[in-house]
Amino acid sequence: MFRHFDIRPEASWGDYARNGVLADRIYNLALPRVNDQGWAYINPASGIGIFEDAAGNYLCLETADEGATNVIQSMHCGLEDETPSEMKQFIDQFVTDFDLIVALKEDT
Repeated sequence: MFRHFDIRPEASWGDYARNGVLADRIYNLALPRVNDQGWAYINPASGIGIFEDAAGNYLCLETADEGATNVIQSMHCGLEDETPSEMKQFIDQFVTDFDLIVALKEDT
């Protein structure tokens, strides 16, 4: 079963002091995987970036330019339930390092 999760800091994104550093870290780690591991990078509109692994798991970032820095406005992901994946391992790397909360999205 495919499940969708919000990823966020304890504070709001606007108050999250490490926002720009996190955005840079995600892109710096994910873009090489597009070239080296067959991930897809989809940029359907300015400010939205979606990374998808070969199994269809994804990470979606909505960002805004603030001067020389991109900052995250929102972030969510979709993961195949209870299945180890490259995307889950990737997300776990920065969730722990940046003290983020991963919360299951409620069905609407």
